[in-house]
Amino acid sequence: INIDGDIEERQFDGDINMKDPNVTFDFVGLFDFQTDTLITDFTAEITQANLSAIGISNQETSVLNGTALSNFKFYKDEWWDGRLKMFDITYESPERFYFFDTVEVISSINGKLHNDQIRSNLLFAQVDGEYFHFVPPSCGGTGTPT
Repeated sequence: INIDGDIEERQFDGDINMKDPNVTFDFVGLFDFQTDTLITDFTAEITQANLSAIGISNQETSVLNGTALSNFKFYKDEWWDGRLKMFDITYESPERFYFFDTVEVISSINGKLHNDQIRSNLLFAQVDGEYFHFVPPSCGGTGTPT
């Protein structure tokens, strides 16, 4: 692992290059934990992530590759605002090989009004209105609607 950047006051701004038999990626950007709102602004090129080997998947073969761009704010599990885009995504499972050109999650909030979208070459979905986000504890949430 090579890390070149500034780490101070619960913020990392810089580059991370990791070359491991199970995970290889290049990260350039920012993670800001200074307040209760996580701010991300980064690009990550994931050359190879063996999800089975690192404990994310229990399948015999589970390998992910792709590029991620993030400019997002997360406030606890109550709201998120911004854009997360992955492109040139490949995923290999024991049964199949998948390719996704682009998958994009766009979220905004104005007062209590939410607008959430998922865009890909297979799907476009949009939800607008006053509603609660629910993030289960297994995904880092409180398990209660917000």
